[in-house]
Amino acid sequence: MQRRDAVKFCAALLGTSLSPALRRAFADNLTATQGTNAVRLSNLQEQLISTLAELIIPTTDTPGAITAGVPRFIIHIYTHWFDESERAIFLQGLERLEQASQSQQACHFVDASQTFQNLQLAQEEAIALNYVSDAPVRGIATREHDPNTPFFSRLKELVVVGYYTSEIGCKQEQIYTPMPGRYQGQLPYSEFNRRFSG
Repeated sequence: MQRRDAVKFCAALLGTSLSPALRRAFADNLTATQGTNAVRLSNLQEQLISTLAELIIPTTDTPGAITAGVPRFIIHIYTHWFDESERAIFLQGLERLEQASQSQQACHFVDASQTFQNLQLAQEEAIALNYVSDAPVRGIATREHDPNTPFFSRLKELVVVGYYTSEIGCKQEQIYTPMPGRYQGQLPYSEFNRRFSG
């Protein structure tokens, strides 16, 4: 699967076209170098991103987000391609999770119980869903491209795109068939349980 096809697949999976930050990044082939616009995250924030990515796409019978390099992808997009408002919303989301963990679990979010982590992530998702349902649609641009798009919507997009444009996402999570050998009209889905990519 070529990156171009993987990006199209991700957009279809998300039900929208990619956000402006990701479109800019892919247009430049993700080749931004460290420069004046680059903003560093703390080690704790990077660990938090890794934890969140793995909660969204955990390791099961296929590798999860961490093994696929999704946290590095998210950090790269945040560092080089997010604008100031996108960074602010993303940081506010990370800070909200960390503060909730400190006040309710007396520890960093990355050290909290997985039950607590999932509950907090579900609350962030509810915030995002409520925002999307109330946000006006601006012509051809979708609600997700609103500059005030909530934290979870940005996070989910980054995790899904980062995962399904990785080699693991393309070739292991999906069943990779670079040259299908024959047509089989009635393929039992239960034998595979994953999508095909080619």
